[in-house]
Order: sequence, then C-alpha cells, then structure tokens
Amino acid sequence: MNWDLLFNIETHRGLFTLFNTVDDALKGKLDAVGPSPEEKNDAMFINRSNELNWMILRLIPCIRRKEIIWGDEWTKKWDLLEESFRMMTEGFAGLGKKIPLAHLEMIEMKFKFGTDHYYIEPK
Repeated sequence: MNWDLLFNIETHRGLFTLFNTVDDALKGKLDAVGPSPEEKNDAMFINRSNELNWMILRLIPCIRRKEIIWGDEWTKKWDLLEESFRMMTEGFAGLGKKIPLAHLEMIEMKFKFGTDHYYIEPK
C-alpha cells in the first residue's frame, strides 16, 4: 500500500485507530468505550507530528519582516528546536526506518529556511 494513502487514511479518518479498536472489541480486550492507548497508533501519530512540526518550524522565519529583529534569545530557541527535530529524525533513521531519511532529504531540499530568512513581498 502506498505511504501517502496510509497517511491519508489515518490522518483524515482515523481508520487505523478505529480498526484496532474494533479488533480489540471483537476479541473482548476493551475495558472502556472508545479507543484505548495503543503503542502502534501513538507511534504513527508522533512520527507524523514530528515531521509536520519540523516543516512548520522551518517556515516560521519566512513570516518575519526584514525590519523586525527577533533577537538572540529567539534564535537560540529556534536552533534548539531545529537540533531536536534533526536528532529525533536521525534517531528513527538509525533504527533502519526509511521514511525518516526521505523526510530529512526533503527538509534539506525544499525547506531551506533558517533564522536568517524573512518575508519578501512578491513582485
């Protein structure tokens, strides 16, 4: 199954979570009504959340106007988040996962923004 389709199924409909819950209910494993914490579902959510949040972090400087200086403290915090997202992604890649490597490549190629970037009015 194609990765984009899997991502879409879980993100927009929560079907993997729903199917796991129904499977648990059929097996008599449910202690409560509604989904219970499930490591598979949590891991998928955390991974996608990490990827999206890193892209958002890279875009934040692009909304800054050139004349507004956010200062050294903001830059330190941005750099700390950048390093954290990179370490998490590289850690997943170190586990032999292929998607983190593709995501890292995309970040480096398509999201080349950093604290030195700012908003430029389109011509």
